[in-house]
Amino acid sequence: MVVLLLSPLLLLFVLPLLVEGQNLILNPSMETQSPSDPNLPQYWTSNKWGTNTVTFQYLTNDGRVSTRSCKVTVSAYTDGDAKYYPDFVNVSPSTSYTFTSWYKSSVSTTLTVVLMTANGTITYMSLKANIPASPDTWSQLSVPLFSSDATRVSIYHVISSIGYLQTDGFSLTPS
Repeated sequence: MVVLLLSPLLLLFVLPLLVEGQNLILNPSMETQSPSDPNLPQYWTSNKWGTNTVTFQYLTNDGRVSTRSCKVTVSAYTDGDAKYYPDFVNVSPSTSYTFTSWYKSSVSTTLTVVLMTANGTITYMSLKANIPASPDTWSQLSVPLFSSDATRVSIYHVISSIGYLQTDGFSLTPS
């Protein structure tokens, strides 16, 4: 058995470096393909609800961070939305975070946080509405997030009209 003794002064400087800036999103640049579905990045889901016609694309040649990204195209729309979103990640209750991602879109989009408490209660909250279209260049989106009493969160960047939304480079870090 090996026992490592660290001085309290060393812990005071090293521990914050290990936590600060740690990205909680798994596979944030979508580079790793899902072992069970070659049309999805690992730790991600594609989903739609409502009456709409949607195409989901896991692109291999048009990423912002590296080569991969995800694109949702809505070709017919009555109601609902469509999105790719990361798996839930663990967070500390009553803690401030910063969510950042890159996107291209032909229409205005919306950012929603899904908060899950320890007892499984789920709440959906709008983080940012009317995110401006950016059809030709990657734009960065950055918003603060407070976890309230949540122990797990996921972030939905959604499209709810005819057009497309392409995303890459997700980050959720303690602030």
